[in-house]
Amino acid sequence: MYSNFFSKPLNKESPINSKKGDKMDFTLIIVGIIMVVVAMLLFHFLHGVFKIIAGVLSLFVLVGVIFGGIIIFDAYNFQKSAQTEPMIYALVDGEEIIVAMTVNQGTPEIISGAELAQLKNKEYDDLLNNYYKLWFYTPAIIDEIDGEEFELGDYKISKEQIKEGIFGDNPETIFGIPEGTQLEQSKDELRMMIFGGIVVQEVMGSPLFMFEQYKEGNIWVEKESPLFKFIDKVPLNLVKGVLEKAVTKIKERGK
Repeated sequence: MYSNFFSKPLNKESPINSKKGDKMDFTLIIVGIIMVVVAMLLFHFLHGVFKIIAGVLSLFVLVGVIFGGIIIFDAYNFQKSAQTEPMIYALVDGEEIIVAMTVNQGTPEIISGAELAQLKNKEYDDLLNNYYKLWFYTPAIIDEIDGEEFELGDYKISKEQIKEGIFGDNPETIFGIPEGTQLEQSKDELRMMIFGGIVVQEVMGSPLFMFEQYKEGNIWVEKESPLFKFIDKVPLNLVKGVLEKAVTKIKERGK
């Protein structure tokens, strides 16, 4: 009866592009952020001492253009690679890895024992030989996700059930299946389905939420490229403002 209780398969699209909303253009967003930052800095300089502004401003703008070009290129590369390159997602609580999974071209799989050991030993460089990025989420991110109920296959799962399914000993019970029932999926696979099918998809499907949680410390990534270093330094209000405008423009363009 319960040999394979998910009658509707999980969304097989990549989590970075699987949100219910519109597809996000990361390059457009980062260009917008850079333009706002440069404009603010120019405005600041124009109110300074005019005698030295020309030389300093010229040098500053040149450095800004070079640095901005690097970030824009990295944003473009991230947007492109996130759709096609394999990545690892892990939920960690302190030093403990609660659940970890790989996603390759939208197909989620439970992480292998060897790779899990590398993850626990923080052998990130070795893993990055085979994976584009390693994503780490803290348990706090579950409470930060917008909404109280989420769809997983044919089931509606609450936040409390997400926690129970991931952290509890019997994840099958949140689907109404009696404890200890023999299933095709292992308990770790069920945890992966809950984590990947809800948490990862909700986070990666919303760039604004992802960047907010990254800045809050509920997400960190290996390897931290120029894009993420830039986002980490930019004030959150600026990031939110530019992202919200970008989302609005993309929605309008899609009508």
